Amino acid sequence: MLNEDCDLRIERFNPTQHDRSDFFCGVKRLDNYLKLSAKKQQNDSMTRVYVAVKEGRREVLGYHAINVGMMTVDEWVKRPRGAPAHGEIPILVIGQVAVKTIAWGQGIGSILMHHIFAKGIIYLTDAD
Repeated sequence: MLNEDCDLRIERFNPTQHDRSDFFCGVKRLDNYLKLSAKKQQNDSMTRVYVAVKEGRREVLGYHAINVGMMTVDEWVKRPRGAPAHGEIPILVIGQVAVKTIAWGQGIGSILMHHIFAKGIIYLTDAD
C-alpha cells in the first residue's frame, strides 16, 4: 500500500514525458492501448488519458482513459428515479484502467478510480 511518503502523481498523459515502453499489466490489449493507441486517441480528442507516476519519475505505473458522451433517456432499460422523461443526459465512459504488475497491491488502482470519478464530475458539468 502507498504511504504518505510516496509522491504518486496523476498527470495528463504526455507521450514525450511519460515512459510506457516497459508497461506490462498482464492484459495485452491494455498494454497495447497505452503503447500504441493512447497518443493518437488523445490527440484526436477522442479520449483523455491520465497516468500514475512517482514524483520526478517518467515510468508509468498505471493509467486510465475516459470519454464523455451523451445518451438518450429512451435507451435505458429502467429509468432511474429523478431522471428526465425524454432527451439526452451526459455520461462518463471508462475506457481503460490498468496498473503495471510490479505495482499491484499498492493502491494505485483505487487512486486511479477515485481520479476518474473526480474528473468525471468536472467533465460532465463542463467545468474543465
